[in-house]
Formats: sequence, C-alpha cells, structure tokens
Amino acid sequence: MRKFLGIVLIIFGCILALAITFGSIPTIIDAINMELDLIGKSSYLFGTFLGFVLMELIPFWLIKVGIKLTKPKLGRHFKEKIESIK
Repeated sequence: MRKFLGIVLIIFGCILALAITFGSIPTIIDAINMELDLIGKSSYLFGTFLGFVLMELIPFWLIKVGIKLTKPKLGRHFKEKIESIK
C-alpha cells in the first residue's frame, strides 16, 4: 500500500507541475508584452517568477514524499545485521 500511495503521489506531482508550468506561460507572455515602464515590467516579471517558483514547490514536495514512500523500509532483519557488524 505504501508503494501504491508513493506512485500515486509521484504521478499527481508530475501532472501538477506540468499544469502549473503551462498555466504560467500565458502570464509570462502577457508580462513581456505589457506597456509599462522598465521598473513596472521588471517587478511584474519578478513577482510572476516568484509565484511560479513558490507554486512549483508543492509538486516538488509531493514527488519527494512519493519517492520516499516507494523505497523499502529498513526491516528488523537488516537492523540486526548492522548491529552484528558493529
């Protein structure tokens, strides 16, 4: 069940990352074509980029948690082997 949930989180994170990326492209194009001065345009672009990066942290976190869930747990058998080596 852990591996299944991990795979679901990885897939959902990838789909969410693509949706955020494709959703922010029109905003960036509109920011470039704006009729503002240099300071207004650069601040709008910076805010758009900052929002994009902050929104991409959510799928990154989902994928990271999904990868951790798909890795096998360190069982009792392995712990005993490690302790016997010491």
